[in-house]
Amino acid sequence: MDLESTIVAVSSATGAGARMIVRMTGPKAVELARTICPPSDSAAVARRELRFDGMRAGAWVYRFIAPRSYTGQDLFEFHLPGNPILAGALVRCLVVAGASVAGPGEFTARALFTGKLDLSQAEGVAAVVSAQNRRQLRAARRLAAGELSRRLAPMTEALADIVTLVEAGIDFADEGIEAISPADARHRLTQLHSDLRELLESSERFERMGGVPSIVLVGRPNAGKSTLLNALCGRPRAVVSSTAGTTRDVLSAEVLLKSGTACLLDMAGIDDAPDAVGGAEDDLAMRRIERRMQELAQQAAATADVVVLVRDATDPRESIKLDRPVDVIVRTKIDLAGPIAFTPSPCTQGEGGGEGSCDKARSPNATPTLTLPLSTGRGDKSADLLAISAITGLGMDALRDRLDRAAFGQSGTSAGEGAMALNARHRLAIESAGAAIERALERVDTSESEWVAAELRAALDELGSITGVVSPDDILGRIFSTFCIGK
Repeated sequence: MDLESTIVAVSSATGAGARMIVRMTGPKAVELARTICPPSDSAAVARRELRFDGMRAGAWVYRFIAPRSYTGQDLFEFHLPGNPILAGALVRCLVVAGASVAGPGEFTARALFTGKLDLSQAEGVAAVVSAQNRRQLRAARRLAAGELSRRLAPMTEALADIVTLVEAGIDFADEGIEAISPADARHRLTQLHSDLRELLESSERFERMGGVPSIVLVGRPNAGKSTLLNALCGRPRAVVSSTAGTTRDVLSAEVLLKSGTACLLDMAGIDDAPDAVGGAEDDLAMRRIERRMQELAQQAAATADVVVLVRDATDPRESIKLDRPVDVIVRTKIDLAGPIAFTPSPCTQGEGGGEGSCDKARSPNATPTLTLPLSTGRGDKSADLLAISAITGLGMDALRDRLDRAAFGQSGTSAGEGAMALNARHRLAIESAGAAIERALERVDTSESEWVAAELRAALDELGSITGVVSPDDILGRIFSTFCIGK
């Protein structure tokens, strides 16, 4: 990377918006900024009129003076009206004046090479940009803030001390000087190995946090699943009909919840009616198709992150049986069932696992939610019961909140919420360091000090690769190739 070049790029998201940001950094940033406007003499934000490509545009100009900037070099941000064509024209003008178009992650890479960030923090920046939910965003922000570096710093320092003492003992072996005893070395290495293992066990994989959770709607035909899907999505994604069995295949749509985006799946209705044993050939073929779709619905429920059992409040039949416990039970069409809403209250399971003990009439303005156990074929599970009307909107806010908790966890209180999040590269480096320490422990009581030193040096290199102390070019290339332009 040529740190002597001056780079420029659009740093905001693609497409039109309220504001577009063009970013420029490098040794000639001040000189090139003067070609379009008179920059401030100090680090400041000021309203300026930019002149470029035969146009005039009012913009907010942010100046950051080296080394107190994100990249460690002089840096400018031009905040323009949100027109991509305008931002593109400004970039072309600055390139003609002498700047180069920035590559993926080049701004953050400069921050790394100028010592403003370490490698794990740089990866945290990429993780923040690509976060898909609040939980992942919190983990990414902790990484970008340097939490992993702070956790590894004392371990790296302890390992470096041991390496120094072991290598000193090798250098002065002829003089009979023992810089560190085998017992002391074993004690220190055992503690260090334990600390690394604890870091891995108490951390979560970024990869497990990146997937979009799936929420599947299951229930009898004509229970209101498609109407509920449309209401949650805010648009007519599924065909709605009073005729049972309208949904034949799996319908999916993204729904934006409070903590992130989830994938909502609407399945064909599951009916417990026996297979047809007679009738016309076309009827039998249709019945086989229906049975196959119900099998797929059961399979989707078995693998989904959240299962929502949808029940028609006007349907007196017992609940269908699923192959796994459900997370949320939704009674639909309560606008047709009468002015009854459920409120949070202690509720005991009725005889035989039914819901008869929870049918007390409540105020129509009460929040329609309660909790009771439900038998689902694999044992009882406490499931939230919510009464809603997708047509009138009654209970929909409560349902959205419950789906958010089920898909993303109770914000701020779930187990592991504040745990460190490691990506695959971090985990591999820590595991490799631990393995090298294990091999060193096998020889620490022998006279093979050179082998011990070599293994400990390898472990030190693995830990150093996480923060960038040891950064082969191929590792850097893989990391920064995942960045967005302008970051």
